[in-house]
Amino acid sequence: MLSALRWINMNIRDYGGDPNNVLLFGESSGGRAVGDIGALKGSLNLYRHIISQSGSFNSFSFYTNISVSLQRSNFIVKKLNCQSNKSETVLECLRKASVNDLIVAYGDDGLRSVIDGYFFSYYPRLAIQHGTYN
Repeated sequence: MLSALRWINMNIRDYGGDPNNVLLFGESSGGRAVGDIGALKGSLNLYRHIISQSGSFNSFSFYTNISVSLQRSNFIVKKLNCQSNKSETVLECLRKASVNDLIVAYGDDGLRSVIDGYFFSYYPRLAIQHGTYN
C-alpha cells in the first residue's frame, strides 16, 4: 500500500490530482487497512485524509506480534509438509501449494496486522495516543 501511495504522490498531477489532498477510503478490512497506514513507518505526507467505513482499527484483537506470527507461520509450513532447513526449499514448497491447500492449512483464523516494533511500531490507537500517528 505504501508503494502505491508513493506512486500516486509522484504521478497524481499527471491525472489532475493534488498530492497534498489524497483521501484513502476503505470498507471493512479495507477500513482497518487505511487506519493502519497512519501507524506505518514511511507513511508521513503520503495522504491527507482517511475514511474508514466499518473497519475497526481500535481493537487489539486485529493485531499480533512477531513471535505469534512466526509460530503461526511455522504451523502452516508444517501442515503443508514444507519443513526444511533451507528457506529456499520452504519457499519453493509454499509457492507450489494450491490455493485450496493454503486455505485449509490456514484455517478460519483471520488475518492480523503484525506489530513489529520497527515498520509497524504501535497499534494505531496507541500511535495516536503517543503522537506518532501520521
